[in-house]
Amino acid sequence: MAGKGNAANDTSMAHNLRSAGTLTDIASAGVSFVPVVGNVVAPIMGLGATGMHMVADMLDPTVTRNEVATNLAVNLGLTALMLIPGGGAGKVAKAVKLGKGALQTAMVGYGAFNAANNFDRIKELRQKEEAGTLSAEERKELDYMYSMAAGTVVGVKGLAGQGAKALGNNFFGNAAALASDPLLAVKSLYSKNARKSFTNLTKPLTAANTEVTKGEGKKTYWINPDGEQIEITASQKKNMLNTL
Repeated sequence: MAGKGNAANDTSMAHNLRSAGTLTDIASAGVSFVPVVGNVVAPIMGLGATGMHMVADMLDPTVTRNEVATNLAVNLGLTALMLIPGGGAGKVAKAVKLGKGALQTAMVGYGAFNAANNFDRIKELRQKEEAGTLSAEERKELDYMYSMAAGTVVGVKGLAGQGAKALGNNFFGNAAALASDPLLAVKSLYSKNARKSFTNLTKPLTAANTEVTKGEGKKTYWINPDGEQIEITASQKKNMLNTL
């Protein structure tokens, strides 16, 4: 039965699902830093992990219905909010954008506070895990903390990207851009193109026009504050709008 005995001897479905969900959460945090692809894949992995945790909680007789609902709300809050579209124009779009930012900030703040407040407890549980004395209930507690920390990392990255655009090309904007895309920042040290892309992280893109060229189909162009025109695909346009 889940929650009883030593974690090493717990082979219940709830334990296996929860462990798989935790590993997926941690992996999604790492994938989120992969340029372009990570912005799409990481939230999807996070939602998959949330589903695993939810089923694990439902199968675990030691978890109450209220705890199932609370855990689900927190996990969804840390992951699903990153998928809310924030682009477009008009009062409704602006309200969605402001609401998205406020909710993301609140959830990431909660995750960061949880990780910082339980830092000593995490160290204690890790020591028990290494010694092989971690109970099944403590394993569940540690998995939850790992997932919270991973979700917070993904959330911080998303907020940093939005912050870079809002703050602009200055010390604070570049610091936010660094947190948003550290791999690109490192690459910018030796690549001119990467340096240009990194600088563009602090420059909000604005829609320019859409043209139809005979024999080439429909193309969408964007113009940045420097007046540079960039051709993008429909999927790139969608991803850009979601980060504005």
